[in-house]
Amino acid sequence: RDCCAIGEALLQPGTAAALAPELGGQQGVVDAVVAAVNKLGPDWAPVMYSKVVLCGGHALFAGLAERVQRELQARVGAEVTVAVEVCGDAKVAPWIGASTLCSLPAMEAMWVTAAEWHQAGPGIINQKC
Repeated sequence: RDCCAIGEALLQPGTAAALAPELGGQQGVVDAVVAAVNKLGPDWAPVMYSKVVLCGGHALFAGLAERVQRELQARVGAEVTVAVEVCGDAKVAPWIGASTLCSLPAMEAMWVTAAEWHQAGPGIINQKC
C-alpha cells in the first residue's frame, strides 16, 4: 500500500499531504509537464509532447510511464501525439545531467560553496539562481 501511495504522490501530491504536509499545493508530474510545455508556446507543444522522457529513480515505478502518457493524452487531446518513455539510465541520468550542466562556465556564478551554504542557509539558492 505504501509503495502505491508513494507513486500516486508523484501524480497527485495532494493525496500524500496528510503524511507529508509540505507536499500540499505542489504540482504532480503531469501538471508540471503541461505547465513547462505551455511556457514554450503552441508551436512547440507537438514536438515536446511527442518525446517526454522520465528519469530518476521514480521513473522505474511499474506503470508510471504508461499512466503519465495516458493522463497527458487526456489533458492535451487526441490531436496531439503524446509519447512518454523512461530513459535508459533512469537512476543516474539526473546526476549526469546536473554534472554536465554545472561544468559549463556560465554556471560558475550559480555555484554555492559549503561556506556560503552554512552562512546563508537554503536561501542562498534563491540569491544565486
